[in-house]
Amino acid sequence: MKKMTMRKLAELCDVSVSTVSRALSGSGKVDREVALRIYNEAKHRNYRFNDAHTRHWALLCKFDGEAGSYELSMLDELTRCILARGDTFAILPKCCPELIRRDWYDGVIAVSWLTDDELAKLRNFNVVLVNNYSIHREGIWSVYSDDESMIRDAVDYLAGKGHSRICIWNRYDINIFSDVRRINTFQQVMRERKLKPYIYYWDTIRIETNQIENMVADGITAILLPGEFSLKNLNALFSIPVMRIPERYSVITLENRYFSSYNTPALTTFEQDFAKLAEAALATAELLRKSPSGSSVKNLKIPYIFHERQSVASCVH
Repeated sequence: MKKMTMRKLAELCDVSVSTVSRALSGSGKVDREVALRIYNEAKHRNYRFNDAHTRHWALLCKFDGEAGSYELSMLDELTRCILARGDTFAILPKCCPELIRRDWYDGVIAVSWLTDDELAKLRNFNVVLVNNYSIHREGIWSVYSDDESMIRDAVDYLAGKGHSRICIWNRYDINIFSDVRRINTFQQVMRERKLKPYIYYWDTIRIETNQIENMVADGITAILLPGEFSLKNLNALFSIPVMRIPERYSVITLENRYFSSYNTPALTTFEQDFAKLAEAALATAELLRKSPSGSSVKNLKIPYIFHERQSVASCVH
């Protein structure tokens, strides 16, 4: 495909080269409808007047108070990273991706999980998914945390403390791809050590009593909570009389910046590296902007950060 030139763009828009130059540089007066036609044609042809211009990114996330600590932390780092580059951004509700068509964006970064319908509406845009379950889909580019290494490192750490009866808690609904990766890796790592992989389940409303009873009966000494275990469920779990931490149970969970280090005892955690996720997402979005076919783009895994605190103790047999 021949490279789009300003002269060719002017021919396509039926205007002069100087009009195209004024419209794209903002250096002169151009009729609004004419300028919009030039903008749209330039975007469609992947043409930029000045490749060093300020980028404008669309960030998709949950709205109406639904965003949790993960989305807020990810948005915080993404916006910091964007502003540090001298770029601009707009935060749009993930349920309305059609809003992207109202402005000119250099790329789209989705922070929250997207449904199939939402993904379908974005098929004509360059989209980077951050920690989205769709990393295994053809034509979707993702930057995501390395769940497999996190689970392996957590089991290794607990085993080094003498624990052999280790369990993992997960949601009943394990259709989300990150949950599947974590459970599969946990089972694999435990079997490599010739240990039984104990798995218990929680839902978004409550922790069922029989699951706690099963955990006690199985003689568990160490617990992994690597999913989005809600603060409400975490407090409910810790308030159970038998849950003496770390004397009776050692616990490793995902980092919650607003809770983990302030808990009693302070929780040993794995934290998603939001800064590196943001940098990698923007770098991937920039590659997609320059190469819309995605030929030079690949999915990226970002390692977790380990925080060793007081919720893990050595196991005394």
